[in-house]
Amino acid sequence: MTEQETRIGIIAVGNEMRRDDGAGIIAGRALAHEPLPDSVSVLDGVRGGVELLAEVEGLECVVILRAAEMGAAPGTVLVRSLAEFEEEQGTADASSMPLSDLFELAGLAGAAPEVHVVAVQPAEIAPGSGLSLEVGRAIARMVADAKALAERLAVR
Repeated sequence: MTEQETRIGIIAVGNEMRRDDGAGIIAGRALAHEPLPDSVSVLDGVRGGVELLAEVEGLECVVILRAAEMGAAPGTVLVRSLAEFEEEQGTADASSMPLSDLFELAGLAGAAPEVHVVAVQPAEIAPGSGLSLEVGRAIARMVADAKALAERLAVR
């Protein structure tokens, strides 16, 4: 990592035991096999909520991979800042605490990271395993969008 690179964490959140809710985790695993700048780390398996606080300590930017109800067609992928995402979608989060509140808490101990979200519209979030066809097809787009965003953020 050079002195000019921004420290970025890509955090995959979700629950693979709830069908499409596992999209973030699956995209994170795929992204971990992609070439990324040295300043970028992919954190797999985080469910969200207060568990995120420990993961973001010392990071300047965070990219969250997740499934989210956005009122779009299943498989639609959106990339937004956390503020834009919550303004458009509301602050309700499956892990019970709005993400903006979590990152505000992180900022109490130091500088809060800049946060972006790469989200996919689920077709089904219900008990079970495996992604719907639409969301399964969207994983490559989530990976490509998260990689491009991380690369852009790393060199500013």
